[in-house]
Formats: sequence, structure tokens, C-alpha cells
Amino acid sequence: RDGNVFINIREIARQENLGDINIFEMSPYGRLESASHAKRAIYDGEKWRLKKLTRTRFGLDEITVDRTLEADWSSVLAPDLLNAFVIRPENLSAIDLSNYIDYLKENGQKSLVVEQAFWGRIVNPLVTLVMLLVAVPFVLDFRRDVTAGQRIVLGVTLGIGFYLFDKVFGHLGLIYEMNPVFSSAFPATLALALALIAILRTSTS
Repeated sequence: RDGNVFINIREIARQENLGDINIFEMSPYGRLESASHAKRAIYDGEKWRLKKLTRTRFGLDEITVDRTLEADWSSVLAPDLLNAFVIRPENLSAIDLSNYIDYLKENGQKSLVVEQAFWGRIVNPLVTLVMLLVAVPFVLDFRRDVTAGQRIVLGVTLGIGFYLFDKVFGHLGLIYEMNPVFSSAFPATLALALALIAILRTSTS
């Protein structure tokens, strides 16, 4: 969606090369004003060029059909933004996610899933720190009655438990429409606090 224009792309050969494009222009009151179909769309670095374009205009009293071999197409749908439509949000870079969020908000579409993926990417360094700190109490609390194998099993279990809790809490954040910053950061923040408490208790015992 681009304002009052709805776009359907059936083929993406590359980011700059699209195929079988349908463009529907609506009036501010929701009436279909025109429907266009282009065989291909090529991005020349500044704008899109539609190839073999057929445009049908729906007037109040008549319907007209225009055909042209090539025409300019002004759209906010830049090639780098297409990544967001063909790649899962969690696989996009933070910059691409930020651009996609802006695009969705500008067009009045829901952006919660993408916002959560964005903040998840920002929180990732904290998650790495948490995973490292979780192992510290097992190193400090070296007891002869606890074997290295047992400590490894317990550490792996805690790591898997944290991973599952993080994923489940993220899905709950989407279901209940929580603040994406909170739903992304809370699991890591909670685990960090528990790890620090465990380290302090171990070092003072």
C-alpha cells in the first residue's frame, strides 16, 4: 500500500526487476478510480519504469482503457524496501527493519511484528551478555560433589529454558499487543538480574 494506491506484485526476479504488477488507485472515499497492469517494472536508480502498461480508468459515466509500452511510476516502494516483503523480519538488518517500520506507519498498517523484530535485534548483545553471565556461578561455585558433567547439563538446561522463555514471551507480546521494547527486553533483563544475584550470592558464600 502506498497512500490510496494498492500494489500487487506477483514476481520479484531481483530487487530492481519486478514482474506481473497490478496497481489499484482508490479515491479518498474508497471508490476504485483506476486499475493498471504492467508486464514488468525496472528500477533505473531514480524511479521505476513500467513496461507494457495497461491502465483502466473508472469514471462516473464511462470506462476508458489506455495502453502504452513504457511509463514512469512514482512510488515510495524503493528496491531496498522490497527486502522486507520477501525476507522474514528477523533476517533483516536493523536499518532495513527501521525503514520498513516507517513505511508501515506512514501507510496506516500494523507494524508490531516488525517493531518487535527490530528491538530484538537491538537487545541481542544483552542476550549474549546474559548467556555468558549465566555460566559464571557454575565456575565460581566449584564443589567436589558436583561433577563437571552435571554443571554442563544444568548450564545447557538453563540456556534452553531462557531461549524458550524468550520466544514464548515474544509471542505473548504479539498476542496481547505489548510494548515491543518491553516484550523484547524483559526476558533478557530478568535473566541478567537473576544471574547477577546468583554471582553475588556465590562470591559471598
